[in-house]
Amino acid sequence: AGIQSGVTTMVDAGSTGQRNYDAFRRYIVQPADTRIFTLLNIAATGLAVLNELYVEPSQISAKRALRAIRENRDLITGLKARVRGRPETLEHDIEAMKVVRAVCDEAGLPVMMHWTNELDWLRPGDTMTHPFNPDYLNPSAITADGKLFPTVLELKDRGITVDLAHGSSFDWNKAEAAAEQGWFPDVLSTDMFSRYFRPDGVVGDLPTVMSKFRLLGLSMAQVVEKTTLAPANQPSVPVPVGTLSVGAFADITLLEARQGKFEFVDSPRLQATRSATEKLVATMTIKSGRVYELPAAS
Repeated sequence: AGIQSGVTTMVDAGSTGQRNYDAFRRYIVQPADTRIFTLLNIAATGLAVLNELYVEPSQISAKRALRAIRENRDLITGLKARVRGRPETLEHDIEAMKVVRAVCDEAGLPVMMHWTNELDWLRPGDTMTHPFNPDYLNPSAITADGKLFPTVLELKDRGITVDLAHGSSFDWNKAEAAAEQGWFPDVLSTDMFSRYFRPDGVVGDLPTVMSKFRLLGLSMAQVVEKTTLAPANQPSVPVPVGTLSVGAFADITLLEARQGKFEFVDSPRLQATRSATEKLVATMTIKSGRVYELPAAS
């Protein structure tokens, strides 16, 4: 998901919590060629289980989270709250977000929250993610009649970023409805699990996600901006990347716009496809001046 896909810098969005963060730092972050920052999962075990916010109340501890942040302030640049955003979990989500808000305010860090249409918890610098969730999964930015929720249009003025995070949480119909109304996420990103990688995974890599949004109507300049400057300007990325200005890291990705016939799938369960005649492929990555020749992507 990193250097081999043309990505020099990534933010891990909550794989680990306080209990397993040290191992993640030692065995994943530090040896990687890719530059990695992290969001701390508010649940102490992180994604050791996939319902980490709902297993056991003691998992959600402000004291534990603040200790992990103090010990790893060089790498932890925010918090992650994987709320479900459904009516039946709303009471639980509110209690979890009270802890998250307290930790963020004390530590001076932003939070990335899974999509919910209860948006009052967010502050300037925070991020909402997964705006195009399929109906079976979680709420999305699109109403039942295909319109954007009015509160979504207010997020930019509130200083809140919308991050795509394309994994299973992507529905072509939702994305197309938003595009028809002229709305796109601020940041284009992946939500990677091993089964989503190329050649057979529905996400593939970040250039493939860029290709999907070219198909949805964004220009080349727009998809580049939403994968470089826009994420680099987030509080969770504390180093000068995403630009070739003086003093920034010498990070460059070469992309080839291949022409042909390509099928793009939205999610493992929906399996809806769209056809395109262009696909972006990363052919070389330069990180801090070091050149990485990439294998030809399928």
